[in-house]
Amino acid sequence: MLVKINIKLRENINPLSITRLRFINDTVGWVVGTQGRIFKTTSGGDPIVGISNNSLKVDNFNLKQNFPNPFNNSTKIEYSINRSGYYKLDIYDLQGRKIKELFSEYRQIGNYFFNFQSNAIPSGVYFYRLSSVLNSQTKKFLLIK
Repeated sequence: MLVKINIKLRENINPLSITRLRFINDTVGWVVGTQGRIFKTTSGGDPIVGISNNSLKVDNFNLKQNFPNPFNNSTKIEYSINRSGYYKLDIYDLQGRKIKELFSEYRQIGNYFFNFQSNAIPSGVYFYRLSSVLNSQTKKFLLIK
């Protein structure tokens, strides 16, 4: 689907320096520039207001405990990445067998979350592991169906 977006940039943004443009609906969206500046609109593009870079500073690699835990069908896994690179998030059973790869892809510095749906997995204790070339962390969760 091709969508034409007409955004009036009131800030000093060179349109060629925009690296990402993301809208979650017809009016709310963000523009990310090459200098790390982030701008948000809640009116479809006019006006766009700046967001401080300080809100994006991530000091460490961190995998948080999922919530809720224990869970029935779905749970939220949050994590922070302090270095851009390739990351993967996997689910393991108690015997250490990988039962599901949730993602394996390049990520920028930032805070993220993944909504895990446990449709084809039976009740039990599982581990989820976020890993990269330099870091890995593992947490435990309990699935009750």
